[in-house]
Amino acid sequence: MKRTGHRIDRSLRLWMFSCFILFFLLLLLLLTGFVNGRANIKAPVQETIAMVNGKEIVKSRLYEMLIDTGGKKALEKQIVEELINQEASKKNIAVTDEDIDLELDILKREYDSPEEYRSKLAEDGFMDRSMRAQISMQLLLDKTRVTDADIQNYYDQNKARWAKQDAVRVSHILVQSKEQADVIAVKLKSGEDFAKLAGQFSLDPGAKSNGGDLGLIERGYLEQSFEDDAFALQPGEPAEITESSQGFHILVVTKRQESAAATLREREEQIRNELIDSEIYDLIGPWLEELRAGASIELLQLQ
Repeated sequence: MKRTGHRIDRSLRLWMFSCFILFFLLLLLLLTGFVNGRANIKAPVQETIAMVNGKEIVKSRLYEMLIDTGGKKALEKQIVEELINQEASKKNIAVTDEDIDLELDILKREYDSPEEYRSKLAEDGFMDRSMRAQISMQLLLDKTRVTDADIQNYYDQNKARWAKQDAVRVSHILVQSKEQADVIAVKLKSGEDFAKLAGQFSLDPGAKSNGGDLGLIERGYLEQSFEDDAFALQPGEPAEITESSQGFHILVVTKRQESAAATLREREEQIRNELIDSEIYDLIGPWLEELRAGASIELLQLQ
């Protein structure tokens, strides 16, 4: 199964969310007395829903079976989801079909084929409708738990981490001797293509295959003499020859990046995801308990 992206695996996050909610529900069932006691709920109308050899099966019989096989947990799950929905509504937070479709598309791309996705869905006990409902509830919980103030505080505390540093994009041709470097420099001055010469002469196998490109380089990652000469160059200037422990390099700079702080807008989605992932166990439980403690919930014990 494929795994992509910084954010924690979607299927894993949904599984974590499901497991946490189930644990939370079991705890609440024990604390609120759902497990014991008789019902005050009126029995369903004695409506016949099936006939077996002339013998009636009434709706109340089906109802009792459903309650015995998971009705208590299902009701408590609906209560928790309703609390989350109400809290989201207070904060004018909504999840759209487009939001769900986007998450579902990302989730599906983590699998090698639609068949693998459907197989995994069935293995975990989900249908497409229930998966959409689970994603919707997860997104609501994410948006409700992480506020704009949380994001701002996290951004303020981590500005240095995301700041862009001075960097240059360098291409080089590595050779063993100064004489060979001089010959290549002459070829470049006469108009020969740098990438072609890199493919022909460079001893660096990694850069040789892509025209000598080393990508953006920040200070502190390569030898001092190499960095000093690279940072002294400007895009478009003639090639420079420098020496390192590996040999002689013919350098050109194709781009410069000046240091700059990352804006909140650039990092907002990443921050939200990091906060969500770090809080899924630590903060959701107490938050749900707080919501439940402050709510007016009339529990009519089930049969």
